[in-house]
Amino acid sequence: MAGNATTRMPHPYDWAVSGPPIGVWGTAEGSFSNVMATVLTLLPDGTGRMADQSAVFGERVLPLLWRFERPGELRIYTLSGSDDDRPEIADDWDVFRYRADWRQFDIGEGPVLVNDGTTGWYPRTGFWTLDAPVQLIAPAPAP
Repeated sequence: MAGNATTRMPHPYDWAVSGPPIGVWGTAEGSFSNVMATVLTLLPDGTGRMADQSAVFGERVLPLLWRFERPGELRIYTLSGSDDDRPEIADDWDVFRYRADWRQFDIGEGPVLVNDGTTGWYPRTGFWTLDAPVQLIAPAPAP
């Protein structure tokens, strides 16, 4: 092998880019996540929730729908009102592209999912509309 040849090691979140990122994901902001964080739960049935958690303000939960369009692309629709409000895929969904990456935090380095920076106004350093990338906290809960 040549001296400068490199072999790409698989990223631990490659499965969440090539297929749907089903699971419980939390914002990855190092030790600050202990004070304020957002938890995004994506369930296998295309439903989920976003929970903002703050030591000062408590928790705010928003139900959502999501669709995996193709590798590295999601559509998310935040529900308002009744959970029975199920828009068609052509309606006003947030569509964004994302990728697996690594981030250095005050408590070490870790794998993350982050916007790829090619779709709209979404924060380059965050995931979806969140200001921070996300890390897998747990597999999706059983139905």
